[in-house]
Amino acid sequence: MTTIVDFSSQNNSIFKQYLKKIIGKETISENFVIGRVIPTAYSRKDDIFSDLTEDQLESIRSQNKYVVIDSRFEGWSTVYHGPYIGSFYSSCVKYNICPTQVVYVTSNLIETQIFHKYSLQYNLPELRVFCQPFALLESKSLLAKKTSIDAYKRAKWVSKIYHTDKIVLSLSNLSRQYRTYATFMLATSEISDHCLISHNERVMDEFDTQIRGYPKLWRKWCKNQPTIIDNSTEYNPRLHQKTIFNIVNETFVEDWYETSREFSEKTFHPMVACQPFVIYGQKGANQYIKTLGFKTYEDWFDLDFDDIDDPIDRYCALLDSVVLTTKRLKTQTHKQRMKWKFKNKEVLQGNIQNILDKSLQIEQDTKLFFVNLIHNRPK
Repeated sequence: MTTIVDFSSQNNSIFKQYLKKIIGKETISENFVIGRVIPTAYSRKDDIFSDLTEDQLESIRSQNKYVVIDSRFEGWSTVYHGPYIGSFYSSCVKYNICPTQVVYVTSNLIETQIFHKYSLQYNLPELRVFCQPFALLESKSLLAKKTSIDAYKRAKWVSKIYHTDKIVLSLSNLSRQYRTYATFMLATSEISDHCLISHNERVMDEFDTQIRGYPKLWRKWCKNQPTIIDNSTEYNPRLHQKTIFNIVNETFVEDWYETSREFSEKTFHPMVACQPFVIYGQKGANQYIKTLGFKTYEDWFDLDFDDIDDPIDRYCALLDSVVLTTKRLKTQTHKQRMKWKFKNKEVLQGNIQNILDKSLQIEQDTKLFFVNLIHNRPK
């Protein structure tokens, strides 16, 4: 049987370490059993608790400890992708665990509504869900205690030094099908010479019909893959400094019928670098960041593509917008490009400040949520 959640003491749950830091190691061990979700091919018959030991099960049943399932850096749909919401409940029945003792931690920002709707639909006790844009926390650490004012000034100064003739940055290290199509279209577009593009490998089976119109281009492009300009998914500030704006290739471009809404570190990295960007992600992603307190980038781009339903059509419209912008920029001097890149200080500096503020709020909300669980834990 495939292990879906790793409950071993050696599991590298970053969230467990985070909780220990803000609440305390002993408090955590006394009140919680924490497991880390393992990315895999999920099934609706998955056993969520198969990795729990007898001692852990006993502490959950007799001591009323909470089971925390750490999917902190993922925003999957538990309705259409997995781990499936039904598996949580069936596993609770199998192991005689009360659903209200289960806490699901996720970056899917609408997961609370999903679980609430499911529990009402089937008249079930509601599992506890804690969802936050956790990728923000890493972005805060990248700022290295700089204020938003200092970060903006430094980004402006460094970009003037390192900017090359490249205008567009597009990174795709973990290959996904839609990213392959998107990177192919960008790399074979009329602005390709003005782009810094990184792509790990191609995954294209689902898009045969789309690329049949470009057989020679497709074969030529495939021969040159992978094309890697950064060797990891870690933040590389120099790439942002060399270019003017960023196409963010987000983790998901599908929202599974509005059951997922997630932002990874990919969206927040250009914010840290004070680089304008457009997101190729889930429908409405470029506007949804406003719900997190961030300012949007209409001052730089036409974002009309954002509400297009089909992911392929959405990228084609995004590319049209990017091509027009790049054509304008490539005729400009270095000084003019820098002025365009940093033209709206309120947005660029404001978004860095929101990273700092929101990160602090996440820490406060996390502490409050789990301390309240402890206080309300049945004895």
